[in-house]
Amino acid sequence: MANKRGNNVQVDTPRFRGTVDVGNAAVPRGDGSDAAAVAAGYGALAREAGEWADKAAKIEGKREGEIAGLDPAWRPSGSTTIRGAAADEAGQTSYFNNLDAKLRTSLTDAYQQHQNDPTALKAAFDTIKASMMDPAKGDVFPEIASSFNASFERLRLPFQIKALDNFQGQQRDQARASAVVAASAGETVREQGIRALPRAPETRQAVEATLVEDDLRDAQLVRSEAITAEQAAKSRVKRRQDAEVTFVQATGDTLNTPDAVAAYRTQMLKDFSDGKTKLDAGGVARAEAYLEQRERQLRVRGVQDRAVVTGIFDKIVGQYADNIPTSPEEAAAARQKALAIPGGEALVADFDKRLLIASVVRSRRPDELDAMADEITAGAQKAGRGLSTEEGARIQELREMSSKKRSALNADPLAYARRSLKIETPPLVLPEKDAGAAVAAQIGPRTAAAKAAAAGQGTPVRYLTNDDRLALKAVADAGGSRMVEVARGIVEGAGQDAPAILREIGGDMPEMAVAGQLLAAGVPSAARTATDIATGLSLNHVAGAQGARAVPNLPKNAPALKRGEFGAAYLNSGAYQEQITAAAKAIYQARAAGKNIDGESTEGRLLYQQSLHEAAGRSTVDGQDYGGVTKYNPGGGIMGHPSQPVLVPPNVKADSFRSVIRAIRTDEIQALPGGAGVTASEVHYAVPVRVKGGYAFALGDAKDDTTRYVSDGKQRLVIDVEGMESVLRGRVPDAYLGGKK
Repeated sequence: MANKRGNNVQVDTPRFRGTVDVGNAAVPRGDGSDAAAVAAGYGALAREAGEWADKAAKIEGKREGEIAGLDPAWRPSGSTTIRGAAADEAGQTSYFNNLDAKLRTSLTDAYQQHQNDPTALKAAFDTIKASMMDPAKGDVFPEIASSFNASFERLRLPFQIKALDNFQGQQRDQARASAVVAASAGETVREQGIRALPRAPETRQAVEATLVEDDLRDAQLVRSEAITAEQAAKSRVKRRQDAEVTFVQATGDTLNTPDAVAAYRTQMLKDFSDGKTKLDAGGVARAEAYLEQRERQLRVRGVQDRAVVTGIFDKIVGQYADNIPTSPEEAAAARQKALAIPGGEALVADFDKRLLIASVVRSRRPDELDAMADEITAGAQKAGRGLSTEEGARIQELREMSSKKRSALNADPLAYARRSLKIETPPLVLPEKDAGAAVAAQIGPRTAAAKAAAAGQGTPVRYLTNDDRLALKAVADAGGSRMVEVARGIVEGAGQDAPAILREIGGDMPEMAVAGQLLAAGVPSAARTATDIATGLSLNHVAGAQGARAVPNLPKNAPALKRGEFGAAYLNSGAYQEQITAAAKAIYQARAAGKNIDGESTEGRLLYQQSLHEAAGRSTVDGQDYGGVTKYNPGGGIMGHPSQPVLVPPNVKADSFRSVIRAIRTDEIQALPGGAGVTASEVHYAVPVRVKGGYAFALGDAKDDTTRYVSDGKQRLVIDVEGMESVLRGRVPDAYLGGKK
């Protein structure tokens, strides 16, 4: 069967489900009408079949066109058949839909690129349209040109309207931004001008001019609809209030005292109440808060600055009083800082007065400073009045200077003398070789400088600086021949001052002190004993460095052996006894190590007893014992105990010490502290007990803290028997080693 397009269509055997009324007669007729009816029925069937074939052709054509239209190069075929026409119609719909999507994408991309520039956007849209309608590109063909134009115009219009709106909004934003920048610049100019000269009339005029400029700028923004009239009015009020508040703040910043700021704040509030200020309520609140904060800051800063300045002044005065170089620049800066705080003028005046006092007292001794403070107190009492505030401050400062100077003198008087008295005391140099000769050459000038420093400062003589002591201690701890050389150098170089120097080092360097004392005594065995002390120290030093104990131990009953030999000979000279004990230990260890003696053997105990006596100064010359501890009988018997252990100077015969004591005369005794009214016989019949500085004299057994001593009733008499050697040797030469010299 052919359809209307002239194509053959295959039709399967129809399976019609409905009843088709074809008008057949139920009963055949003989007049021929039955044949006509049959023909009409079949004609109807043919038409129905044709319509079904046409529908199928349209469906197939539509399907074909929908797929074909997706090709960007598709064009309509112009076919007149049912299927071809359906394919063209469906293809054109698909093609146009794709073209519309492409158009929308192109327009959107162009808008994104030129959304704030309507002119550029229109040009881009025109370019897109021209490109898509260009026959060479083939996007738009005649059959869809009118539809494309309508769609293009419909799509482009919203984009261009939005771009124009964006452009106008951007212009308004730029205008507002420019206004903000200009307003900020104007505010900065006003702020700077007000802060620089808040009270000058010219500043008011300049500020008003900038405010008018900002007002005119806002008016222009209102006309361009960048801002509203309400916004402009609010900005105008705010600018003027900000300026007025800044005037108040800047004026407050020029006031340097909290009281001045408080007075200014009170006046501002009064002016507001009287209607004499341009500030509104909000501005007054802001200004008042700032001034209150400024007042608090000045009060706190005043206290802090005062403390800082006072501390600097105190330091400078202290340095000046101690002859420590001060910085003129620091003092000048402190004066300037003081003048910037409340009461600063008084601080500076007080500082200058204290400097003047320091220039006077810098060369005074601590006792003289105390006397000056006492004079101020006495003057007030004599006038029948109390101390003034200034006098109290002066007394306190003098006391503090005295205490500080006394502490410095106690710590290192020679170092202090270097600053205050300009007395040079170069540090002792202790070379590895020829240390004894080097020390001997240095110690003489040092003793002279130390005595001058003591005289100038009113203090006891201190021969060594702290640095000297550290250097000497390093030598003493190492022991060996270098220690003996240094001890000998002190003895030879210091002469009669050697015992005092040795006493000075006795606490830190007991073994070196004892070695020096033995060498100073000049007994023949002194060199050997000093060498043994140094050897014992060296053994301990090496063993300690190697982390092992390789030296002989003392007898376990060493303390009991010492008590048995010395008794109460060192009752009041514990420090000296410690020196002797330390030296005896070194002697024992050197000799026990050399002979491999066991400390617990009888030989070891005897060796320790001998070491104790030799450390105490015992030596034997031609069968005569010198020094050490011996039994002393003052004569006449005292409370039934005529003899007690007494320490004898190393160069005095052990059995002649009483002769030496009895050679001391009454006038010499009474010239000493504690000797007023004391006679020679009181000393002669007392028991000499070794103490710091010499010998005290016990009235009875010297055994504990209850022992009574010869005194003037106020203080105990102490005689430096060794210091009187030159005098006493002349009176009893046979009592000394070597006799009369």
